[in-house]
Amino acid sequence: MDFALRMADACYATSRRPSHAWIQMHVQDFIECRESEAERIESWDSSPVYVCDRMGEYIEDNGFYDVEGAILDSLEDQGLQSPELEDRRDALIDRWEDRWWGPVQCCVRAGLDVASEPSGGVVGFTVGDLRRMYPEGFPTWLTEIDWDVPLSKCADSEGIWL
Repeated sequence: MDFALRMADACYATSRRPSHAWIQMHVQDFIECRESEAERIESWDSSPVYVCDRMGEYIEDNGFYDVEGAILDSLEDQGLQSPELEDRRDALIDRWEDRWWGPVQCCVRAGLDVASEPSGGVVGFTVGDLRRMYPEGFPTWLTEIDWDVPLSKCADSEGIWL
């Protein structure tokens, strides 16, 4: 939880659509909703509790299909027909999901993976992002991960797979 919320704060502080507050709220809510399953979660990719499926359920429970319906209605209002309608709809839904749920998924997945089983499944972040997440200095558990190069020797611009 701590890593995921720090990531939301450091990496999405200026986000507007979705807002930082929206991202942070859903990161915290998603993790809190999994508390009863926490002992069985090993990582994002492999667990008795498959977290990726749980994220899909969470997205559905939080109005994803309402948005899908609105997109479909809008395209039908524009006079688009199948299969053109389906292609446009799928592209718009993918874009919407990437924009709105992508930051939530990145924070949750990076938090789970870094805390439990580092898999390098989240890209697009830098050592500088980690430094902003931990201005008081990296916690020992983070520096003990087998990074290619020790974090203390990396420039802020160095990309890192979380």
